[in-house]
Amino acid sequence: LGGLVFPIFDANMKLKNYLFISARMLAGPDKDVWKYREQQHFIRDAIIRASHKVSFNVAGNYKKLDEKLAAAECLKAANAVLGDKDALITMTFTQIASQLTAT
Repeated sequence: LGGLVFPIFDANMKLKNYLFISARMLAGPDKDVWKYREQQHFIRDAIIRASHKVSFNVAGNYKKLDEKLAAAECLKAANAVLGDKDALITMTFTQIASQLTAT
């Protein structure tokens, strides 16, 4: 999944930054990867919606992605779309860039 943009916001939901993400998701054993690829646009939509509910940044750092939190929330959203909680089992981030450059 390339070209994901995660908004980063504080506890008051005030926008602080954007993180630009590329990621890979791995299907579970004996799962139909091609079926999931056909659903990619729905998966992407669910991931973007999840990123607008939970800020995926490391606490106190608006420029750094909390990869564990982001992966968990994204997998939960994607698997809900697919109707199988074990359809996609891991998510790794291949590129992460921050719009915010100054501290």
